[in-house]
Amino acid sequence: MTVLNFEEELKTNSGQRDVVAIGNEDSIIVNFRDTNRYYEVDKDGNIQGPIELGKDKFAGDITKGGSLDGTEEKPYEISCIEDLVGFSKSVSEGNDFYNKNIKLMRTLDFNSILSYDNFLATRYGDLNTDGVIENIKTELTKKEEGCIGFTPIGCKAQNFRNGLFDGKENAIKNIYQNKKKDVNGTELALFRFAKEIKNLSISGEII
Repeated sequence: MTVLNFEEELKTNSGQRDVVAIGNEDSIIVNFRDTNRYYEVDKDGNIQGPIELGKDKFAGDITKGGSLDGTEEKPYEISCIEDLVGFSKSVSEGNDFYNKNIKLMRTLDFNSILSYDNFLATRYGDLNTDGVIENIKTELTKKEEGCIGFTPIGCKAQNFRNGLFDGKENAIKNIYQNKKKDVNGTELALFRFAKEIKNLSISGEII
């Protein structure tokens, strides 16, 4: 059964029309939007929930409202996937992160709604460049032809050169990246021009 069919069956059998289902290869997340309850259904039919989603007041802003300046004493913080996307976009747009310090505050899993502040948000637009604006989780994990997934940090600019990214023994999981070269034809990885990346593990599909 597809996620769309699952969603329609759920709406019919529960009598509630305001239901959203989002799935991946491992599970389906169900959101009853009237009560904002989330449940996770795994591939064996086991249900977990309701799930409480953590909220970040400054999602997408690694300065956390301007309270952090990227120095060793006040490193920028990445607490949700929106922060990671915001950082990538900010570097690409030419903002200067030269010699700045950044810390990953917790493990982030692109396939888990718990790693997003709001996985249904569309404010970041067409991140995967397939011509359709969908929610941020779908934009970053969709693997159809033409979808680039997450944009590498520094793919258009060298503004993170001499920077430090400290994972604090956390991980970035299930990242999908299908952007092989930058505008100048240079091969890409997750980061470019950083001075040091430490205490970080990465898993997923980086093409």
